[in-house]
Amino acid sequence: MRDDVPQRSLRSLATLIAVLGLIFTATAPAAAAQHTDDSAFVVDLAADGSATVTVHLAYDLGSEEGQTAFRDLEGSDTLQEQYRTDFRDRMSRVAATAANETGREMRVSDPQVAFETRDSGSTGVVSLSVEWAELAATTDDGLVVTEPFATSFEPDRRFVLQAPDGYGLTDVSPAADTRNANSAEWEADASPDGFEATFESPSTPTETSMATTTPTGSEIGTPGFGIVVAVGAFVAAALLLRR
Repeated sequence: MRDDVPQRSLRSLATLIAVLGLIFTATAPAAAAQHTDDSAFVVDLAADGSATVTVHLAYDLGSEEGQTAFRDLEGSDTLQEQYRTDFRDRMSRVAATAANETGREMRVSDPQVAFETRDSGSTGVVSLSVEWAELAATTDDGLVVTEPFATSFEPDRRFVLQAPDGYGLTDVSPAADTRNANSAEWEADASPDGFEATFESPSTPTETSMATTTPTGSEIGTPGFGIVVAVGAFVAAALLLRR
């Protein structure tokens, strides 16, 4: 029988971080990021099983609050360092628990933050990323992704899983809202309990089915791992303290 202690730990961690995030949000909602089609949680896999994990946080630059929050972040090295450190630490704790569940030596490193404007300057996007070693299991045929997404992961924005170059997506559960030959995408508020995705290497090509449903970028529910709300609200609280 599989030991369920790691799963309980993941749930406890997600609950704790979500509660902290709600506390921060309650004190500083005005500067929090907006949830739009530009918001996404993206996992870009590499052939060795590692991945770049990126959270895109969108700010409405048409509002004074959104523009102030975005510009203050963009112009402050101190806030950016706090942002990177907080995100890395939270993801590291999730990776450590997932490593216990999978038996792989998952590690999180190289936190980065990037800024860009979209939609003719009306939207500001903060992209926060880490490098995640051994996120996927490697097999003779390709890659398999389960934890940390199989337990207590409820993304509050689009969740995108991208295959390495040349790899094909052969199977995924639960069914994706949008799927093509090498990627899958779920709408916000998806509930991927029991998540598993299989990718085949270029040496073992296979046909993949194509779904036609297109996600709409619906509004948030419970955040994935509690990270997006907690990190975004952490910065919002910091901005309030500065003022």
